[in-house]
Amino acid sequence: MGRWGLRETAERGGGAGWGWVGRGGVLGKCEVLGLNVRLSDGTRGMIGRRGLALMKEGALLVSGGRGELVDTAALVDALNSGRLAGAALDVYDV
Repeated sequence: MGRWGLRETAERGGGAGWGWVGRGGVLGKCEVLGLNVRLSDGTRGMIGRRGLALMKEGALLVSGGRGELVDTAALVDALNSGRLAGAALDVYDV
């Protein structure tokens, strides 16, 4: 299992069976990506075209955060192309 966090470092990560990997490593390996972060200047648009392209084909995106965390147009394209199998959003950007 791996995890990535905005404030995580290799030194702080790990423990309890979790290994620290960089953002690209998480996106490229996960089958389900869960976003549970506050909206801020640092998290706005944190998942865009590049991030979605790094995700495994057929992965799922679950966001319990604000809609502006995810680039909506890029998400729609990823879903329509079949890149992502599905997405569950608590709130979405219009």
